Amino acid sequence: CAVIGNIAGDSLENREVLRNNGAVLPLARLISQQSHKLAGIGSSSATHYTTAAWAMSNLCRGNLEVVQELLQVLRVTTVLKCL
Repeated sequence: CAVIGNIAGDSLENREVLRNNGAVLPLARLISQQSHKLAGIGSSSATHYTTAAWAMSNLCRGNLEVVQELLQVLRVTTVLKCL
């Protein structure tokens, strides 16, 4: 996650390359999985979650469509976990 965050933070071109090669959905899934592990578990999960969230913020920077896509993925994941 840290590598993706650093690459995405470097330039708009890098963010586009990462997004066009499918980096958003796997990272969104990782964030969703880590958020469920945070309750009552040590700092390792919190660190992974924070790093993934930071990387996602860099991927989303300057692109509202990516933010909307991320929100949709997180909504669907939440609904599916409730079933």
